[in-house]
Amino acid sequence: MKLLRITTGAALLSAAFLTPLLAQDKPMSGAQISAAAGDTIPDGGPLATDLSGAIKRSDIQKAMRKVADWQLAYSEGKYNQDWTYGPLYLAMLATSDITGDAKYHDRAVKLFDQYQWKLWANRPFHADDEVIAQAYELLYQEKADPKRIADARATFDRLIERTDDPAKDLWWWCDALYMAPPALARMSLITGDHRYIDKMNQEWKLTQEHLYDPEEKLFFRDGSFLKKTEANGKKLFWSRGNGWVLAGTANVLKALPKNDPSRAQYIQLFKEMSERIAGLQQPSGLWRTGLLDQTSYDLDEISGSGFFTYAMTWGINEGILPRSKYGPVVEKAWAAMVKHVFANGRLGSIQPIGAAPGQFTTTSSYVYGVGAFLLAGSELVRYAGKGKPSASLLLTTPGTTARRDEVLDLPLTDVKRHLNSIDDLVARNHATGKRLLTQIYSSHAEGPADRFLILTDVAPGSTTSVELAVEPGAVPLSSKVTARDVPERADDFVWENDKVAHRVYGPALQATGEITSGIDVWSKRVTDFVSNTWYNRDKDSQKQHNPNLSYHHDNGDGLDSYEVGPSRGMGGVGIWVDGKLANSKNFTHSRILAKGPIRVDFILDYAPWQAGDKTVTESKRVTLDAGTRLNHMRSTFTFAGGGTVEAAAGLAMHKGTEIKQLPAIGAISAWDTPQTASAGHFTTAVMLSGKQPFRFAGVPMQGKTPGDSLLLFTVRSGGTIDYYAGSGWSQDDMPDFNTWNNYLEDRYKQMQSPVKWTWATSKAR
Repeated sequence: MKLLRITTGAALLSAAFLTPLLAQDKPMSGAQISAAAGDTIPDGGPLATDLSGAIKRSDIQKAMRKVADWQLAYSEGKYNQDWTYGPLYLAMLATSDITGDAKYHDRAVKLFDQYQWKLWANRPFHADDEVIAQAYELLYQEKADPKRIADARATFDRLIERTDDPAKDLWWWCDALYMAPPALARMSLITGDHRYIDKMNQEWKLTQEHLYDPEEKLFFRDGSFLKKTEANGKKLFWSRGNGWVLAGTANVLKALPKNDPSRAQYIQLFKEMSERIAGLQQPSGLWRTGLLDQTSYDLDEISGSGFFTYAMTWGINEGILPRSKYGPVVEKAWAAMVKHVFANGRLGSIQPIGAAPGQFTTTSSYVYGVGAFLLAGSELVRYAGKGKPSASLLLTTPGTTARRDEVLDLPLTDVKRHLNSIDDLVARNHATGKRLLTQIYSSHAEGPADRFLILTDVAPGSTTSVELAVEPGAVPLSSKVTARDVPERADDFVWENDKVAHRVYGPALQATGEITSGIDVWSKRVTDFVSNTWYNRDKDSQKQHNPNLSYHHDNGDGLDSYEVGPSRGMGGVGIWVDGKLANSKNFTHSRILAKGPIRVDFILDYAPWQAGDKTVTESKRVTLDAGTRLNHMRSTFTFAGGGTVEAAAGLAMHKGTEIKQLPAIGAISAWDTPQTASAGHFTTAVMLSGKQPFRFAGVPMQGKTPGDSLLLFTVRSGGTIDYYAGSGWSQDDMPDFNTWNNYLEDRYKQMQSPVKWTWATSKAR
């Protein structure tokens, strides 16, 4: 491609100038920021010939992947917390949502762990240093780890106490309206504290009053531009500056509750600017850096165009902008942007860091422009699905606590009635476009599918909307649950989700004399599945005679240091006879009923065993959903001769174990000790699923043999005991016994008051 101009200065510094820019303790220089953000090269090579600008999901996703993959590779060693990377981090999360490929999301999380989830506090109250909070907050909504928003919240708490300087706006440059306001709005959504929105409204109003031209319906970059003009004598309005504002307004509206009284003013501004900007689109489909004198600039520019396309497409998707008017605008813009992708995935024609319209070359590539392109693509994927069969589901949360990883369990017949078909059906958070895990499921063992599951978060105090739509060719999302037989390890059966892992022992191990029907606990601190890795690691440990490779050794992801022995472990059952437990041997047969991606469901059968004068059999059905630490267990007992037995569900007690009875929720809870002292503490619990009569009992330790703490139930032949059993770990997110018991009480309350859902035209379930 012909280079029209060469950009000089810091942006051309070689990558060799850079050192890893992680968790900076002091500000980077301007040269370092520019060099980390991107560069201009003499020759970008050929343009991509394998991409299409067609508004089709597969074509949009292909372009997004190509550009995102190049940027991920390019930015290694350059990532940092500066504002330049703010849009890219949001785009990485959106790209994973849209493509189903977790690598973009996971790279962001690893970076944020390195940053310790802190803002880059180069300058007090400077919006540029706060933009990264937007990504932190989205990931907090995915996993409610307090450290993910602790620094941002502390920063915003100081901000809301700040007194305005009448001589200078806090957000004195228009770009700031992208950086800080959406983070303040979402912090309010997360915490329920409206002061963050109040502060946002206050500061936004001042900035808009000073920098917004109501006649031109555009923002000046800052106060120094109020009197500046272009070569043609018209006012000087910078494309990217207005792109920051329009995209920032969209991001604010994403986070603002639908019923917030300030919402109307942002919608009005969004509509005004969108109409003006759409009218300035060039015949090529894009915009140049100076909006009112575009002939003075040689090239179409991607970063401003990308932000415009992202924001207006979001507005169409949300029904704020009419598709008939703005659809042609965004479709033409996307087709034009795709033409600036090189064969290796580099995205060109992005203006370097600046504060005004300026020049660049066709090879100039900078991370914020790539972020804008990917964000535009994420909304266009949603846009491409409009017109397909769809329906909306409205969710409301009882109480004031946000629901994380809530599993909505809908009748499949309802879903079919509203959409006519369940083929290629996906669910998305309507406000953010984030794709949600779904699963078609049978509630009856080995029966036909009759339920449709959706995994989502539901904010308190507002209505969350989930959109169900037919999306042909949608990429399957990764499962958050797994279960399998392990014949290579003595017929174990193992299952796990993103929080817990468990196993039971099979007939091959029983043949060696190791007999137990208790449930083992594996403690992990990662969301990835560890079962396959740990079994393979244990094989290597034995082959190499290296105990440090064993899963009994913590190699960073967790370990097995929980002794089951003949105890009930975590939630195993037995029959209580004359003050003693009569237990079955190892399970004999397993049947997997559902394999995810939200819910794993299986049955374990046990051979008959003698319990007093009765021969008893057990069939145990276990259900584990994503995002929870509690397994739903239903043990059905059969025996001859009539009458009843007293069934027990229990927890192992080791030396030093603390047991707490929680009669209000029908639970027993343990703060347990591991075999490896450095492994901290385990938490386990058994909790009733309903109002079943029960009583407490216990079996003391015998020497080093674990004892049991029990809930007892009276059961007839063919009857079922229905309960939950779960575990946690002090070296993950259960640092003390109170935290665990509070978790159990919260889960119990949520079970008693489920999320309410309605179709647009139906009654609440």
